[in-house]
Amino acid sequence: MMLKISANKQLLQLFGILSLTCFVFYGNIIRNYYSEDDFRVTSDFTRKNASVEKGFGGIVEIFSSRYTNTMVGDMEVVYGYRPMARATFAIEWGLWGGNPHMGHFINILFYCLTTCLLFYILSKTVFRGKPILYPLLTTLLFIAHPIHTEVVASLKNREEQLSFFFGLLFVGTIWRYFTSRNLLLPWVAIFLLVCAIMSKETGIIYMALAPLFVLFFHPEAPRRMEFKEKINFTAILVFCILMYSIFIKLDPFALMTLAFVAILWLNKRPYSTLVAYGIVGAVVILNTMLIPNVLLEESNTGRYFWANPLYGDPVTFSERIGFMLNVFLYNVKLLFYPHPLGFYYGYNVVPVTGIFAPRALFSLAIIIGLLYTVYKQFNKNKVVAFAVVFFFVSLAPFSNILPVPGIIADRFLYAPSLSFCIGLALLLISLKPWLGAKNNRVIYISAGLVGLVYFGKVFSRNQDWYSYYDLYLRDTKYLTNSAKANSMFGRLMFDSVPREKDPAKRRELIKGAIKYYQKAVKIWPAYPDALNTLGTIYFNIGDYRQALEVYMRNTKLNPDYTVSLGNVASCYHKMGNIPAAKIYYKKALKVDTLSPVLYLNFADVYISENKPDSAIYLYNLAKKRKINDPEINEGLKKLTTTP
Repeated sequence: MMLKISANKQLLQLFGILSLTCFVFYGNIIRNYYSEDDFRVTSDFTRKNASVEKGFGGIVEIFSSRYTNTMVGDMEVVYGYRPMARATFAIEWGLWGGNPHMGHFINILFYCLTTCLLFYILSKTVFRGKPILYPLLTTLLFIAHPIHTEVVASLKNREEQLSFFFGLLFVGTIWRYFTSRNLLLPWVAIFLLVCAIMSKETGIIYMALAPLFVLFFHPEAPRRMEFKEKINFTAILVFCILMYSIFIKLDPFALMTLAFVAILWLNKRPYSTLVAYGIVGAVVILNTMLIPNVLLEESNTGRYFWANPLYGDPVTFSERIGFMLNVFLYNVKLLFYPHPLGFYYGYNVVPVTGIFAPRALFSLAIIIGLLYTVYKQFNKNKVVAFAVVFFFVSLAPFSNILPVPGIIADRFLYAPSLSFCIGLALLLISLKPWLGAKNNRVIYISAGLVGLVYFGKVFSRNQDWYSYYDLYLRDTKYLTNSAKANSMFGRLMFDSVPREKDPAKRRELIKGAIKYYQKAVKIWPAYPDALNTLGTIYFNIGDYRQALEVYMRNTKLNPDYTVSLGNVASCYHKMGNIPAAKIYYKKALKVDTLSPVLYLNFADVYISENKPDSAIYLYNLAKKRKINDPEINEGLKKLTTTP
């Protein structure tokens, strides 16, 4: 009894050390405000998240609606289903209203909770039977690694923390099931896996990661499944398949027959429980991923070249593989040398090359080397082999086998970085016998030096996340090849102009917006949104010739980008070239029949020529096409009632 109390006391002390370390590294984010993409999970200073602002009353709405609804160019984009993070912010709004500082404080608390759980699971699984130094050092390195700053310092990326947290609980539950064979635990595991996926869709990776822990380290992994377990797994399958069938409208009897056949096949076979787990997990994932697509409004995520060049023109097989290898190399580089870090990467940070380019070949050599390490170490040092396999599996969703928006991101390495931290901890611990040291002092000194370097980077990076402006200002210095990052900073400056009262500062903002949009267009000359906004900036400051030049370039490079035709017409109108303005307004209305602005601006041309009948015709045409715009209604009323 005394030993148990002592062990629990030691565990609480270790949890205290880990939590204190979290606050030492991330305490300075509490002063931060809103930053990149926070509006997706809560309200920021410029955009409202109505369901979150309802507080507790908005939770049902959050769980019954899409993750985000936003504008990209002139198109409304609706996608995803990630209610967990938004629900936590709704709770915060219900308790103390919108407060970014409390939000950041809660983020640190989540990080404390997650890392304490990580330490506990590592000590019971990967480092089972090893000195406490192994899981403790690994977890401390995980806390300190600068690649995690985006996840902790960004309110939006609380979803990453929640997914990882529920994923770890899922791993622990699966491990516990193989230890106790408690028939309630698979049901608990299903709930935790669903929570991980509802935090972020990439939570499905824990379905593959959990059996890795069991296969590599659990002494009872090969044990055959008992009859009562078969009944339990069958019950879970029947329940999941019925849910799936009700909403997806497939034949439940055919699916249940397949489930029973699968369970019967598992009779007295080694690893049968893991196979059953895999079948159940696959059906759970089908439910979690597909049912929202049936119940909620249709998702229409765009495929934009600025997000990933694989969304653009078709690439060769060699180029696709080369690109994937280049992405892998960039991710490895960020783990070893996390500088510079960026809020958005995208095109053209990672080049598209063939498989035989030097960079791609070097990446391939690293992959082959890691796979060879698994082969050599599987029976000698399972921890090393596990770390490598864990890295490949956890990085798989972001490998660009299927194009990933943004190509790479610091947050994508949140789970994969655990492998790096395990490897680094093993390396530091190996210094003791290698140097012939008699105690652990050499380990503590080495780990302290690494931690000090990491602390400097984390502390500085946390300040970068202070606000949108601070983040963009710092990162665009390094993201010189990111078209999207530069256009985002240009947009921030452009949107800030109306709120700025000082004329000198307004001019600086306009100058800065032009500068960064020009950089974006230089990186990708055919960037339609950047060209359009750059032209709009010139138009707003009265430089109609420069605006016309940019708009015309956009119409030539992007003939399907219909907004530019109307903008070209507006430029000609302002410049007094009425015939050219009419030509382009007519072209614009042929391809975009529902834009109120086009009818209003075209009508203004006829009004300036004192041709009210033509303007009335345009207004009536707009109403015929069911455009109910207040300005059109007012204009029509004014023209038809004037004597």
